[in-house]
Amino acid sequence: MEKSEWRIKQSIARKEWLKNADPEILKQIYKKMAETKRLKFKQGLTIPWDKGKKRPSFSKEWRRKLSEAGKNRKPSKKLIEATILRNKTNNPMWNPEIVKKAVKNRDYKEISRKTTLTKIKNGTFLEYSKRMKENNPMKNPIINAKVNKNPEYIKRRISSLIKKPNKKEKMLIELINKNNLPYEYVGDGKLIVGTKNPDFVHKTKNKIVEIFGSYWHTKKVRCYEETEIGRINYFKKYNFDTLVIWEDELENIDNVLKKIKNFDEINTFIY
Repeated sequence: MEKSEWRIKQSIARKEWLKNADPEILKQIYKKMAETKRLKFKQGLTIPWDKGKKRPSFSKEWRRKLSEAGKNRKPSKKLIEATILRNKTNNPMWNPEIVKKAVKNRDYKEISRKTTLTKIKNGTFLEYSKRMKENNPMKNPIINAKVNKNPEYIKRRISSLIKKPNKKEKMLIELINKNNLPYEYVGDGKLIVGTKNPDFVHKTKNKIVEIFGSYWHTKKVRCYEETEIGRINYFKKYNFDTLVIWEDELENIDNVLKKIKNFDEINTFIY
């Protein structure tokens, strides 16, 4: 019998034996084989085939062909399922208790600061800024008009991004309903004036009531229209009188009620 034939027969016999072998026995055999290999490496009896050898410099053509060959190669469904199962079994981050412990004392501010510094050092922000300047769709006047000047689009954006009404708005809704004030809540996108969505509007008059939070309209104010006088002047262009109530004022609800009644009684509100 030739050597090649003997190898083929041996391979077939081995495959048949592996099919019918007890998994536990196989596990023990593989474990012993691994231990033997490790021991031989430790003792220097086994030398890796590539020890002391330099990897040849592969040409660009070779790398290109290797990349193309790997593109159409997809893992089998069985392999994917086995990988997922193995990850779930061995990965500690699948355990919710371990995740809780891991993130308990994590300083996200410090992590964010370090990430930002790294991005600045690597020039990532400059690349991102350049890419946004070149590809920013908001520079297209047609898209800009659609996003920032279309009332229907603004309504959809408000309803999807902001949870309305918030706590302060709920307090004012309760006050309005309790005292039968002629105002309706429209802060969820029901009414768009220009490009702004007011919080409350009078049912018969051109009057608006806005609630301002001290954080977003003083410390984090982004433009003139986000200030009290800026918002009043903005709605004035559309023939609306505006009353701004600051969130701190809601601590004294009786004073807020008087303020709204006075605003409602006069024909033109004086600022």
